[in-house]
Amino acid sequence: MNTEELAGLRQKFEKFWAEIRGARLYAGQPRNSQSAAGVSLAREALRLATEAGDDDLLLDARKMMYYSLTADEQYHEAIPYCEQAIAQCEQRGEYGQATRVRIGEVMALSHAGRYEEALEVARVAEQWLKDNNDNIGYARLCTNIAILYFRLDQHKLSYDHYVMAAQTFEEAGDRQAAAQVYLNHANTLSWFDRFEESDAMYERAEQIAQELHLNELWIQARYNRSYLLYLRGRYSESLQGFSRMREHFQDSGSLRHLALCDLDEIEIYVQLSLSKDAVTLAQRAADQFKKIGMFYEEAKAQAFHGVALMQMRRYGEALDMFRLSQQGYEREGNQYWVAALDLYRADVHLALGRYWEAQALAAQAKQRFENLGYPSRQMLSLVLLARIALALNDVKLTEKCVAEISSIIEKTRVPPIVFPYHMLCGQIAELKELWQDAENAYSLAAQDLEQHQARIQHDDLKVTFLHGRNQVYEALVRLSLMGTEADKGDSEQFRGRRQNSERPNAASVPEIAHCPPFRPPSLATAYSWCERAKSRGLVELLSQHLPSVQGRGEQSLLQRIHALREELNVHYIRSKPESRSSASMPDFENVAMKEQELARALREVGSQESEYISLQEVRVAELEEV
Repeated sequence: MNTEELAGLRQKFEKFWAEIRGARLYAGQPRNSQSAAGVSLAREALRLATEAGDDDLLLDARKMMYYSLTADEQYHEAIPYCEQAIAQCEQRGEYGQATRVRIGEVMALSHAGRYEEALEVARVAEQWLKDNNDNIGYARLCTNIAILYFRLDQHKLSYDHYVMAAQTFEEAGDRQAAAQVYLNHANTLSWFDRFEESDAMYERAEQIAQELHLNELWIQARYNRSYLLYLRGRYSESLQGFSRMREHFQDSGSLRHLALCDLDEIEIYVQLSLSKDAVTLAQRAADQFKKIGMFYEEAKAQAFHGVALMQMRRYGEALDMFRLSQQGYEREGNQYWVAALDLYRADVHLALGRYWEAQALAAQAKQRFENLGYPSRQMLSLVLLARIALALNDVKLTEKCVAEISSIIEKTRVPPIVFPYHMLCGQIAELKELWQDAENAYSLAAQDLEQHQARIQHDDLKVTFLHGRNQVYEALVRLSLMGTEADKGDSEQFRGRRQNSERPNAASVPEIAHCPPFRPPSLATAYSWCERAKSRGLVELLSQHLPSVQGRGEQSLLQRIHALREELNVHYIRSKPESRSSASMPDFENVAMKEQELARALREVGSQESEYISLQEVRVAELEEV
């Protein structure tokens, strides 16, 4: 190729670059027609450079390829071009250019799930940028490292990197780069319960995106805000937001974001026990994630698929899906999810009456969670082990599990839900004919259940770890009607009644000394428990309509109640095994403080707004009042 032809080709490459950069593409954005056009231009550039055999043009074409591919959701395909460009730059002694390519490679490797490689590439780039005082380059690297840490659930590290990057871009006046940081920084803020700041940061990103005509950035901000609405318990608004986003992603061809929309909606459907819809979306999402090589997300979709099948009592299929998901997480090296899926599988085996398989899996899950340092998950494993022991009529093993749970509660911060623990204590006391202890334990279980009713959405999976929500009221009614005025001879009669009940753990009762009577049967107490059970169910049914119900009291206090419920909703959703992916732990002390504040606020409003508060709390009229 002569000099004139080469010069013409270089001018064509400049036009290619101008068109690609003019589209304002960025790594991680949803795929659209502009990103697809960018990939087409880059491929044409690569063809021309290869035919020309020119080293400069070949380097330019490779940089176009990785830049366009990372903006087009083709992360795996981008990585080889990054590596080729870096090697070529270093051969030419252009270490600054090599470092800038490495910054992009960190993003591609992170989204491809190759986290250790991404961290190693980042370390090399960071050293050169610091040695050469390239602050803007370092801020761009920090942005990509923050995204990597967020995917690893190391949110403090993610937060620190975003703060540094935002400050640098603001000082440099780079509003587009700053807006991209604001978008991701908002995600991190929500993990620290700074929901108002998170929402404000999304809004800030949206405003800059509109001013600079960055449509995809604006769409991403709207998408992320839809998920924040879900966390805060505003399901209808969240689903509406995802529906609007799905239409856009279908038009733009963003397969990744379409699948992510499905994954987020699955979580809501499982939460609301809309199992059939969840199964349909889970199948579609898992297939899509597999096609585009997002294996962590594929495994998560399979896990939710299994939960939905479990809700539908399709236990065999649920087991198959949990095994498939667990294999995916084992390949990812995600030990948290491997342990959580042991627990799910154990629960399925228990439902099928396969007690020994269930016991082995639950014990394995307990050991894994202990090794990982998850006391709250150890408690869930012990709850399941205790339920298995009850099914096997092993009272001593049940007591041992409950003692371990009690020890964990004493040594660590109390989790936001202790219903299963109190329920187990009540069942053991009943088996031992310690009627007063049984009633006390069941009362505490009911109190915990009512405190965390459906408006605070942590217990609505209705499938794992929270069995017996109605059973606790049945037990309290039974104990109230029976009283304990019976003598020793009547204990056999009561034992027979218990055997005829629907409780699976009541097959036999060991001979234990009879507890002396503590009170006669109480019709009024039984009536009260019946009414509380109905009241709790009604509050749950009405809970989704609360946002449309306006109180007449002091608006600032009513707004604070609403905000506290939203904040607690996020805590409870994140405290569930299927909503957490690794090492970040819920702040149980903060949860307890917010619960106490909410209770005080409700009491304060209740004196003036009894009707409004009755829709949010379990309240009943006693028999004497009726």
